[in-house]
Amino acid sequence: MVLTHTNLIKVLEWLPDSRRLLLELGTGEFPLTNRIVTLDVVTGEMVEYGRRTSRDIAPLWVEQAQGVVFDFWISDSPPELRFGRSVGQVRILDQADARPTVHRPSGRLLYVPVGATLRAREVASGQAVPPPFQAELLPFGKLRADPQGRWLISLWGRGGPWGPGGLHLADMSQRTVRQIDLRDPAQPFINWWPFDAVWSPDGQRAALVLAQGENLVLASKLAILDPETGRWRWLDLPPQFVTEVDWAPDGRIVILMGSDLVYGSSFANDSMWFVDTATGEHRNLNLLPPQTSLGWGWNLAWSPDGRYVAWIRAIPGEGGLAISPITLQR
Repeated sequence: MVLTHTNLIKVLEWLPDSRRLLLELGTGEFPLTNRIVTLDVVTGEMVEYGRRTSRDIAPLWVEQAQGVVFDFWISDSPPELRFGRSVGQVRILDQADARPTVHRPSGRLLYVPVGATLRAREVASGQAVPPPFQAELLPFGKLRADPQGRWLISLWGRGGPWGPGGLHLADMSQRTVRQIDLRDPAQPFINWWPFDAVWSPDGQRAALVLAQGENLVLASKLAILDPETGRWRWLDLPPQFVTEVDWAPDGRIVILMGSDLVYGSSFANDSMWFVDTATGEHRNLNLLPPQTSLGWGWNLAWSPDGRYVAWIRAIPGEGGLAISPITLQR
């Protein structure tokens, strides 16, 4: 255990140095306010980059600007995208309700505000720049850019999370956008929609968490998308539903959070698994105590050097953040 915390805690991502974690910590104050911080897991040093009310849009670390982009919203005020630095400087980038992503090679922010088209912005200077392709081609949605800077996924689409559209894939090098068909010929009457997408470090595959219909806990499964062909395939896994995924640095293995519902209740037993995305082989890490229920997302992150996994330890009276060494069997 490297951090104990009695309020909300989210594991957002490891920083590139594999030593600091980007976290969101609840303050327990009303209205519910969270601190966005980095934690040095060696020294325990914690640095704050900004505060916001709790939302389901993850803050993003921007390496080139050495700071964090996050959304900010309070009642009766326009939503904002903000940028915070460790020196206590926080400024508004745009008044926009959006789910942004970072184009890692350039450090630029990409986002599609509600009712608008794709925008791009230099984070350090705050200046708007031309988007990487024809803006109207990409609908509103949660954006996920691959680490190499070629591919951009938009989740949801024009019909909202459960309407038509689902998943769009942009090839920013070719300036093209296509819609990915998420219908499964083996299950033609089930409407799958994309809950999340996580790119492999080399940008050659994306792990898709696909949920069944409008009910997240009815079923959700893990699929692997090949962006070159637009084809995807299921991974056959033991958990009843999958809530979170992160890739190993070598792009071969994912670590995922899986859950099984307890019969007759809404309580879920959570577990973490290694999954070989090529063969489908899997094994339980046996890190989570029995009868653990963590909820959807922001519960784990695999360090860029592949040595550790950070995860939420949700035990009454002993909650907090744990760091565990990881050894892959080759």
